[in-house]
Amino acid sequence: MHCSARGQSPLIFDGNGEYNEELAKAGVLLTAEGIQPSSESARVKFSGNKRIVIDGPFAKTRELLAGYHLVECRDLDEALSIAARIPTLSAGGAIEVRPFASTHENAISAHR
Repeated sequence: MHCSARGQSPLIFDGNGEYNEELAKAGVLLTAEGIQPSSESARVKFSGNKRIVIDGPFAKTRELLAGYHLVECRDLDEALSIAARIPTLSAGGAIEVRPFASTHENAISAHR
């Protein structure tokens, strides 16, 4: 799951800490981290053998990743239930829920 919200308030930030503690006590939280804004980032792309590095910020980005939670769930329904309680949602944020692809699934996708 990753979370995005513009200008996360201290109240939401504190709520995330409490929420993370709740997930840890439940035994489903593997990791959760905030990340630096796009002004601290860079993008790397290649043109042939030439590497091109573009420094942030990336003003044209419609959605910014503010952080992520890595949780272990029985199924998608449990993951969605966990995501629905993330405090960022109350600030107008959005949550994206994605399962990990197994090594076998990655190998199959690479050959398509």
